[in-house]
Amino acid sequence: ILMYKLFSFFIFFIILACSRDKYDKPAPVPEETAQTWIERKVREHYYWYQDIPPSEQLDFSIPIPDFFTSLLSDQDGKKQNGIVKHFSWLEEHTDTKAYQGNRTTYGLEFLMYEKMACILYVLPSSPAARAGLKRGEWISAINGSPLTPANASTLYNGGDIQLTIYREKPGNQYVFSRTVEVKAACRVKDNPVFLDTVYSIKNRQIAYLVYNHFTPGPDGPYDETYNNSLRRVFARFAAQQVSELILDLRYNGGGQSSCASLLASMIIPSQYLNQEFCHIVYNDKHPEKNGTIPFKESYIYQGADGANLNLRRVFILTGRQTASSAELVINCLRPYMEVILIGDRTFGKNVAFEEIRNDKLKLTLHLIVAQAFNKNGESDYENGFYPEKDHILIESTQPLKELGDTTECLLHHTLKQITGK
Repeated sequence: ILMYKLFSFFIFFIILACSRDKYDKPAPVPEETAQTWIERKVREHYYWYQDIPPSEQLDFSIPIPDFFTSLLSDQDGKKQNGIVKHFSWLEEHTDTKAYQGNRTTYGLEFLMYEKMACILYVLPSSPAARAGLKRGEWISAINGSPLTPANASTLYNGGDIQLTIYREKPGNQYVFSRTVEVKAACRVKDNPVFLDTVYSIKNRQIAYLVYNHFTPGPDGPYDETYNNSLRRVFARFAAQQVSELILDLRYNGGGQSSCASLLASMIIPSQYLNQEFCHIVYNDKHPEKNGTIPFKESYIYQGADGANLNLRRVFILTGRQTASSAELVINCLRPYMEVILIGDRTFGKNVAFEEIRNDKLKLTLHLIVAQAFNKNGESDYENGFYPEKDHILIESTQPLKELGDTTECLLHHTLKQITGK
């Protein structure tokens, strides 16, 4: 009998163990796909997450870039020819991401028209600079093939190329100039402090600064190389006792808000240092991330010594490429001083993005996560900032002169406003 009971208990234990294995063991969690990871992150962090379609309406089988786009709001971007060009974008990568300033490039900044591209500026020591290309010249062909919007991306990066160059004459006349051999794209230092000088006119010291993007340094957000260049420029301006500043942001498409606050801190009246530059608002899932960025006096003297110019007004040159952090500077200086815009309407981007990276999936989301407001709670420039009527100047309507030339269209007009000469 004892043996029978032990045998029965053993059989019961085996059955119970098998039953637990069958019914109590949690089901394995399916491995996260690129599409499910993207949906999870976008629903959590996207500023307009309420506009994302329900999961059951999403097609998880479509290509990854198309799936990402299917989640985005119509508020995210600009509508061009009836199609929304989104601010948020997806990057698929195979290695570490190159930071601003470490990319390979020919060193050309250009504006594409229907059949030609106008050179806006050329980076020093770049293949384009060594080939003798200049601002205001026009590119009509690449390796003998006519330039079109479809092949214009070739001008950013690649091997040795041959460019057909035209020059513009008054009256919108274009004449052949030459063909140019440009060596392969390479890594070029792209210091955003492109040009700085001081003009002495009628006993006035007038500072002029061309600042092309908000990047602290070439090797990441903790590299202050470019910020230190900016600090040294303002120290020189202060040493020359400048009383006016012309800040040329017409080709500045934005960058880090910390660089924007540094620039603004060296411009505003000194009495406002350490007050609010801007405040950032995230979606209602992350109110703990909302915060204020100040005009930080100590930041001016971090690294290389800078200077606060203590100005009562600033002239800012603008264009259709003036966007994001460049517009943030305009918006956030306005409560404290007179900001005079000269040029064309700005782009209109009052939101901020963050990078969300997944190295296993080799994906990075560049996702709009917040909106920026000035001290007065203003952020109504989604359609851009407009100069006053008398200050609207569209530089594409006439041949371009070198930046810093006092007869260059926007600079000439600004100097006339300051000096009357």
